[in-house]
Amino acid sequence: MTTYKGIKGLGIQNITSDAVASQAVGGAWATSNNMQTARRSLMGTGSQTAALSFGGYTTTHVDLTESYDGSSWTEVNALNTTRFGAAGIGTQTATLCAAGGQGAPTLAAVESWNGTSWTETTDINTSRKQLAGVSGNGSTTAGLIAGGYTTANVANTETWNGTSWTEVNDLNTASSQGSSGIGTSTAAIAAAGHPYASPQSNEQWDGTSWSEIAE
Repeated sequence: MTTYKGIKGLGIQNITSDAVASQAVGGAWATSNNMQTARRSLMGTGSQTAALSFGGYTTTHVDLTESYDGSSWTEVNALNTTRFGAAGIGTQTATLCAAGGQGAPTLAAVESWNGTSWTETTDINTSRKQLAGVSGNGSTTAGLIAGGYTTANVANTETWNGTSWTEVNDLNTASSQGSSGIGTSTAAIAAAGHPYASPQSNEQWDGTSWSEIAE
């Protein structure tokens, strides 16, 4: 005989405004219009309806920049320096492209986007590629970059105040190749990346230092 204690299942949804029973059925991926130029290891900033992508790698490193309006991609003014695996910080109309690579060589060069064109600005202190970056306030006046690759993975962290880059406390574990940057320049998470260790090293930034958190 079945008892109430033995009954298991999802709560009944009786109005359309109810929360979904599980996140798996709460949304779906949809195909959007293609970018103008296929590439990999590119950078991006902005939102689902107002985005910017720049740089990347086709058969070589490129300077291409494309803008997205929620429907289609349009090629706009290119970066001054070709690169891939840089950090993108900001929005569609106010973005920094920091560091990156040109094959084996790594870059310290930083460029600023004003919604129309790219301008070279202050270099970071340690050149690298495949690094993580986050914005401080959704603009180009505050930012954080961490990790990356020179001739090996690095733990270097730098902050941006709108004028200059300052070296601050390093990551506890050096990492590169897509280490996810999540948050702001005073409250960030650096998740996963290379080396492909198990478990991965995830760290949290409190505005001063990094601490290891759940993998």
